[in-house]
Amino acid sequence: MGKYIIRFIIFLLVLGYITGQAAAEENADVPSQSYSDQGEVRMQAMRAATNHYVRAFSCNGKSAWTSNMVSETLGYNWIMNQGWKGYIQQGASGGQTLGVVLNDTKIDFSFTYTVKKNNSANNTSYVKGVQAVLSCLGYDPGPTDGIFGTKTDAAVRAFQRNKGLTVDGIVGQKTYHYLSFASS
Repeated sequence: MGKYIIRFIIFLLVLGYITGQAAAEENADVPSQSYSDQGEVRMQAMRAATNHYVRAFSCNGKSAWTSNMVSETLGYNWIMNQGWKGYIQQGASGGQTLGVVLNDTKIDFSFTYTVKKNNSANNTSYVKGVQAVLSCLGYDPGPTDGIFGTKTDAAVRAFQRNKGLTVDGIVGQKTYHYLSFASS
């Protein structure tokens, strides 16, 4: 039995050497000069990296649900299962908004997301999400067809004006965020 344990330990050491895993400390392992703040810094980093504040709303914004998720993907899925629209933020409430869900369409801000009139690069699913929410809130964006035309532009501008946003007809992060929780 003892020789099997020794063989196993030798195997692990060889495996570590072959795969390039270092047995010695690297520069990244060296802590700062002050050890007193290490625990709190580590806890803040872990909370920020693994906690997402998530809000889901009914179409008209009258009903709301709140949760904390360990991943962004779980947050988007939770919004789609829980409500009709919503947003996800890094860390706690008030953190950076990572994206929104509008009418079951995930709009992740780490990718191209802006939609506006006469833009051939518009994502039609995003435009449909914007149109559906605007319609639900009582605006008239025209048909929910994914085309950002004159009626959709007028509805976006009216929404922006009513919410005190910059009235430019462009649906960027701030307008998306407001659409994700607005009530009629």
